[in-house]
Amino acid sequence: MNNHPAPTRRARGRLSALVALNAALIALTLAGLYAPRAWAQGGPPRARGNYLMVSGHASGVSGNVVYIVDSVNQELVALRYLRAPGRLEPLGYRNLAADSAQGAQTR
Repeated sequence: MNNHPAPTRRARGRLSALVALNAALIALTLAGLYAPRAWAQGGPPRARGNYLMVSGHASGVSGNVVYIVDSVNQELVALRYLRAPGRLEPLGYRNLAADSAQGAQTR
C-alpha cells in the first residue's frame, strides 16, 4: 500500500521545467566541446608552443629583459618589466624561421 500522495500538477510542471533546463545545459556543454575553435589572428591554426624563457640585458634598454622563445612555432619575443606600473612592455618580436631562411640565402 502506497502512503505517498500523488504529485500535483504544479509539482509535475516544476519537474518538467528542471528536466528541460538540464537537457538544455547538457546540449550547450556538448555544443561547446564540439564547436570549431576560434582563431583570433584569422590565420591557420598554430601548434601548441614549447616555451623557453631567459633573462638578460639589451643594449640601450634600462633594466632586465626577458626573452621568450617558442621552439615549436620558431618565434622569439623580448619583454621588459616596468616596475612602477607593474606591467610588461614588449620590446620586439622575431620570426626565427624567416630569419634562418634569410640567413641561408645570403651565404
